[in-house]
Amino acid sequence: MIPSFIRSSRLLFCLLSLFSIALLFSCQDDCEENGDCPPDNESIIGSMWVMNEGTFGSGSASLSVVDLDSGDVTYGAVQTSNGLPNLGDTGQSIAFKGDTAFLVMNGSGTVVAIDKNDYSILKVIEGFSSPRYFLPINGAKAYVSNIFSNEVQIVDLNSLEITGGFTVDCGADTDFCWTEKMVLADGKVFIANMKESQIAVVDPNTDAVINTVEVRLDPADLIVLDDQLWVMCGGGFCDFADCDIPAIYRINIASQLVNRTYLFESEEESPSYLRYANDNFYYMNGGMLYSFPENQTSLPTIALADFSAINVYGLDVNPSNYDLYLLDANDFTSNGTVNLLDENYNISTTYNVGINPNSVYFLE
Repeated sequence: MIPSFIRSSRLLFCLLSLFSIALLFSCQDDCEENGDCPPDNESIIGSMWVMNEGTFGSGSASLSVVDLDSGDVTYGAVQTSNGLPNLGDTGQSIAFKGDTAFLVMNGSGTVVAIDKNDYSILKVIEGFSSPRYFLPINGAKAYVSNIFSNEVQIVDLNSLEITGGFTVDCGADTDFCWTEKMVLADGKVFIANMKESQIAVVDPNTDAVINTVEVRLDPADLIVLDDQLWVMCGGGFCDFADCDIPAIYRINIASQLVNRTYLFESEEESPSYLRYANDNFYYMNGGMLYSFPENQTSLPTIALADFSAINVYGLDVNPSNYDLYLLDANDFTSNGTVNLLDENYNISTTYNVGINPNSVYFLE
C-alpha cells in the first residue's frame, strides 16, 4: 500500500501542502489576533498561487500564478520578477503573513520570503535540515517543521532569521525524524509527528511540547473545525516500512482526547488530501474522490468520481465558492495541470502550470 507521503511526491522528499482548509474555517480568534486570517467565503478571490515542486535535485521548483478572472497563467513568477534562473529545489508549501509569502524549499533547505504583491525576494532564510511547513504563530515568530530532524525551528518574523527551536519525540532512531503539518487552535499548536504517529501539542508561549495524542501511521492532514481537530492518517507503507489500517480522527481541542474514529477497511487503502468545504469533507483514495458530511459517523462507500487515469498530486478548495481543484502531476517530469471540477465532479477547466504541482493557495 502506498501512503500519502510516498504517493503525493514519488520523489525522495515530498508531501502535500499546508495552507489548508484548516485555517480557512478555524482558528478565527487566533488569526484575528495575529492579523493572519485567510479570506472567507464573503471575500473575492482574484488569483490562485500554485506551488510546483519540480523534480528532486534539479532546482526546478516554481510558482505559477493563475488569474481566476481571465484564466491567464504567470509561469515562474518569482524567477521572472527577480531575474533568477531558479527558485529552489523541491518546492513543498507556502504560508502567508501580511504582505509576505514564505515559500518552503524542501530540497534546498531554505524558506524564500517574498513580497506577495510583486514577488520580489525579501530574504532567503537558510539553515533548515529539510523544511516542510511554515506556520506564523503571531506577529513575532513562526514555526517550521522538518523531515530528517526532530527539531521544529523558530523563525523571527522581523529579522527573518532562525532564532531557535524545540524538539519532538523521535524514538530510538534519531537518524530519521519527521514533523509535518501544523495548525494553531485555542492558543496551542498541534503538530503532526509522522515518525511517532502522534500529534504533538505545543505551548507557543514556552515553545515546549506539553502533550501528545496517539494516532495511527502517517498523520498527514490536519483540519480545525470549531472546537475539533480532524486528522487523516494514511496508514504507512506496507512494502517499505510499517503499515496499519488508515483512519480519520476527531480530537477535542480543549481536552485533547479522541472522540470519534473513522477506520478504513484495509491496509491496502491509501487515503490522502483531506479537505473541507461547505459542511463536507473530501479526500482521495485509490484514485477515487470521496466525500462525507461533517456530522456523518461512518466513511462513504460510493465514490463521487474516478480519477485513476491521472496522477493526482493534490486536492484543494476555493474558500470563496467551494470550487474543487484537482492537481495532476502528469508524468512527474513535465509540466502538470490544475483542474477545476464542475458540480458533477467532471473536469471543466484546466490550467497548465509547472512541474509536479502539489498545492494551491487562493488570494484576494
